[in-house]
Amino acid sequence: MRKRICLLIVALTLIGCLLASCTPPATPTPTPVPTPEPTPEPTPEPSSYLGELTPAEELSVLPGDNLGNFFDAEPISYTQKSKKTDYMYMYFRDGIDGVSVRASSRNLIVKSGRYGFEYNAQKNDFVSFGLCNNTASQDALGSATRAADAFPSASMSFGLYKDGVEHQVNYGGGFRNFKLIRSGSTLQSFYIGNMYSLSLAGPDFRTEINASPNMFSICYDMFLLKSDELSEITGLTFRLDFAVNDKELTVAKWLNDDPASGVVTLSSADRTRNVTFVSPIREKDGTRDKLELIQGEEGVVLRVTTDGTVTLKGSTKRQQRTNAVGLIVLPGTSDPRAAAYLIEDSLAADDFLRFTGIAPYTKKCTVEFDSMRGIYAVTLRPVGSRDENVQERVKLELANKYGYDIDALIMLTHKRGAAVSAVGSVPMIRELDGTPTGLSVQISKNWHSLPDEVYLDGQWQEYYALLHLPARKAVKYEFTCAMEKWGRAYSVSHAQLCLIGWSPNAALLWEQAAFGNYTENICYAPGGDCMGQDVRGFYFTTKGTALNGFANNVGGTDFLIYYDANGRRVQLKEMLIRYLDYGPNLTRVTYDGVTADRAIRFHFESYLLRGDDFCRIWHKFDYTFLTDVSDAKNISLYQFGAEYYNEGYHDTFAYGSASGGLVKEFTHDELQMGGSNTALNYIPNGKYLPLEGEDPWLAWLGTTSTLSADSGFGHANKGLVVRDYHAVIGGQESVTPYLSIRPSNGHHTATPSNIMEINAGTNVFKAGDEIHGTVEIFVLPQSRQQYIGKSSDYYVNLLTQYAGSWQLVNRFAADGHSVPADVTGATVAGTYPTVLRLDDGAQRVSFRLTNGDGYVPVKFTNVPTHTGWKLKLVNADGSMTDIADSQAAYGNDFWQCRYDAETDSYELTYNIPIYETGASFVLEHN
Repeated sequence: MRKRICLLIVALTLIGCLLASCTPPATPTPTPVPTPEPTPEPTPEPSSYLGELTPAEELSVLPGDNLGNFFDAEPISYTQKSKKTDYMYMYFRDGIDGVSVRASSRNLIVKSGRYGFEYNAQKNDFVSFGLCNNTASQDALGSATRAADAFPSASMSFGLYKDGVEHQVNYGGGFRNFKLIRSGSTLQSFYIGNMYSLSLAGPDFRTEINASPNMFSICYDMFLLKSDELSEITGLTFRLDFAVNDKELTVAKWLNDDPASGVVTLSSADRTRNVTFVSPIREKDGTRDKLELIQGEEGVVLRVTTDGTVTLKGSTKRQQRTNAVGLIVLPGTSDPRAAAYLIEDSLAADDFLRFTGIAPYTKKCTVEFDSMRGIYAVTLRPVGSRDENVQERVKLELANKYGYDIDALIMLTHKRGAAVSAVGSVPMIRELDGTPTGLSVQISKNWHSLPDEVYLDGQWQEYYALLHLPARKAVKYEFTCAMEKWGRAYSVSHAQLCLIGWSPNAALLWEQAAFGNYTENICYAPGGDCMGQDVRGFYFTTKGTALNGFANNVGGTDFLIYYDANGRRVQLKEMLIRYLDYGPNLTRVTYDGVTADRAIRFHFESYLLRGDDFCRIWHKFDYTFLTDVSDAKNISLYQFGAEYYNEGYHDTFAYGSASGGLVKEFTHDELQMGGSNTALNYIPNGKYLPLEGEDPWLAWLGTTSTLSADSGFGHANKGLVVRDYHAVIGGQESVTPYLSIRPSNGHHTATPSNIMEINAGTNVFKAGDEIHGTVEIFVLPQSRQQYIGKSSDYYVNLLTQYAGSWQLVNRFAADGHSVPADVTGATVAGTYPTVLRLDDGAQRVSFRLTNGDGYVPVKFTNVPTHTGWKLKLVNADGSMTDIADSQAAYGNDFWQCRYDAETDSYELTYNIPIYETGASFVLEHN
């Protein structure tokens, strides 16, 4: 023991000398603070620091000639599951006003289950960085801001040198150079552009941050546009400082005990908090930048400096990327050896990852490892077909050659010219037999272009998945992308749409949900002035032709429109978004946060339903009052035709209920709309109108568009049904929502239109009051001739009888009231959608649906495994028919699956075509 302690003292002394002597070239450094010589007693031995690890020889890389055996072998019996910490949130601390973030809102909070940080987008600098101790996503709801407030401070700086002389780098233009690239369940990504040097003409720089659940990367890119005067710059070197002011991270361990490795782990004294840093390979030739530690009074500075000089060559393309310098941070990693793949795989990623087309192409896909961002990038091939039944299928083979598990972040991408529509494709990972695994696959995409090419504009689709690969094992899956239909009905999708190329300010988070792949059916701008933006129908003629483009826009929608006593809009903030289901049977995205005055906590949910006849959207809202609100000018619960976004002129309005029929129909002139938005003056006569009866509804009729761009579209009517409403206000229960009507000049609307909104009947609330509601909205043809769908005789017959009238909305309100009954083996856990929670250990569930007006979604939860389940229709004679007979196109391609890491169970979602009368079904495990 005495010999070990002596050796340890010598080793730590050498490391202390190394840390104290680290000084970068040609730049001032923080004054090194000598590391005090440790006393032997409290200093643990190296084995205690590393914990119970596999022996070193088991952590070595497999010989290359053994990899083929891995690929040729049968896949291991391994169920790929997400971890509780596999989630990502990103939002501006104080929310967003429209497309420009307020000056007080320019701090961005990013959080996963392992770590979080706050970033000042105005100054292009970190505010804080901290570890999160493996928090689950539900625990993070409403707590991300509090966590960020408790993180230790952090900072970042970038240095530029030409032939050893430092040049100041400026951040021009402030926040307008912030660009949001990607957002979703697996990756949050943004960049800061327009960085330049006044003393060194030519190069422009970008700071790009990519954050996934297991790591985040900081990358400085540079580019030089070729001109007659300047075609290249030589002798460039760079420096990146990332200061981590967490005073508990005091123990340093280098990969292979060698600072030249470029991988180091910092740990707390008790070894419970760990973070590993990697200086990645910057160039294809294997150049690795130098990583140093500088111990300061506040904490540790991680310094990356280029090893040798860089030559920057000019180009005519702004899309180019020359990596200047970067750093990868892996929070929660306790052994630097577990990060070695971030360096080694950059030179030979395709040695142990193979992606081979199954259909419609069969060639291999290109695999590269982006070591600056820690991402395995797979370039998918052109699909080469716009057949609505085509499905892209690619075999995934991943052989982990290391002696430790790897969290592999994989990006599959369709680049420019891939001949794939970016509107509504739905990616998923399935077993080799086509069974969905339930893993989340994020969708991020763009289709916006500017006349002058800019970084990341144009059409591209990227699909992100975080896979956990067992040590020295091979796993095999199928990547599937539904392009138009899933099975024999149109798929649905909900995805983030990048706005780079659409506007000079691309800071706004924009989401786009699609029914099929022809038109976006509803868009969302979380945290903006209006939550729901463009709204469009499906199966309409577009500009007098067949189904081939975007339909008429009748947007938008909005939740929780709250005006204070002074008549000022109270914004929403701290909005945490959970992309629970991207599709293809049913989308589900939730939004949680608080109002800026912290008076109301909100929860929204958005659903889009797979089908083959018309587009339906469900919205849920839950509001909890945290304080008394007694002097608000107005609190509106929901708007369709929102005051900040309202398209179309409607000459007739009606409301009623499925149980009572029409209550009132009135014309636009009868409402005395006036010529301007009177904001908070309610019509008619300043009263709330009770929406009584079962399934109350609203109808907007006789629509004409006010958008010149929509002049050739078939104009659409709108319908809304309140499917559920219950509230406790001032201690009194209420099941009656109220209607208010008022004028609006929202968005493009030049002619005064109106808002029909759902209210609680009062603006006076007490702390503890709660309001819950579910609304269904749809966009309707004004005539039978506008509709070109063929699959549903029920829908065609309704249009023939009632198109253009309130009776059509009334019928949907009545027929769409689908309620599960006679349930065995499960309990009813929700409606809209129907949710059946399997009893523990149940192998068989039976139920009946009482009604329906199309493809009714049914979700089964608490399912113990994702394989072996069959949904069957019970026939009149008692026999059963597998619904695959009527819904499948290529086998297991008509339901969706989601793994819930928090309950270690699965959710299976089916769409069952039900029209008017109900039917009975059985779900059983074989």
